[in-house]
Amino acid sequence: LTFDDGPSPTWTPQILDLLKRYHAVATFFELGNAAATYPETVKALAEGGQTLGNHSYNHSNFTELDYGGFYQQVSSTNWALRNALAGVDGLSDQITPCVRPPYGAVDEKVYSYIAQISFSPAFWTIDTLDWKGISESSILKNVKDGLSYPNKVVLMHDGGENRENTVKGLGLVLHDLSLAGYRFEPLCTKDGQIIYR
Repeated sequence: LTFDDGPSPTWTPQILDLLKRYHAVATFFELGNAAATYPETVKALAEGGQTLGNHSYNHSNFTELDYGGFYQQVSSTNWALRNALAGVDGLSDQITPCVRPPYGAVDEKVYSYIAQISFSPAFWTIDTLDWKGISESSILKNVKDGLSYPNKVVLMHDGGENRENTVKGLGLVLHDLSLAGYRFEPLCTKDGQIIYR
């Protein structure tokens, strides 16, 4: 499970509570401006055992940036995450050198930029379409329809807009897939390895 566009002081804690209830670990691709605004929410995720990835500072399309602009987006976000976890031993281990380009927008230039900073690009294989505001049952259906083989990466959102249906949909996903024997593990490790491609 992966979540983009957070953290949100409204939706992220609800998602974290659900993940804890099902002993699930996800990777949260954070926006730097949100992380800088809500550091306590970032800290709660790390304390809850969730892993943190980079989703740019303000959701900029990397394909429209030169290297300097790209570097500023990623490094500012990395600083915001580290600042949120400063002073608590071990929590910074939850920050991964994984970056999810906003909109999934990449080209050869962007791949080159990511490699230059020794990060790993991280994408998804199942888009729940929760960002469209669809119903919780539709979110569950989109996940189940995408489970043709193991090791899928599910895209959801914990920030940006009203995520009430995302929270409800996540509850359905965790319930149904747990009963079916699925495990929920982080996408990225602290050394930048992408577990599932």
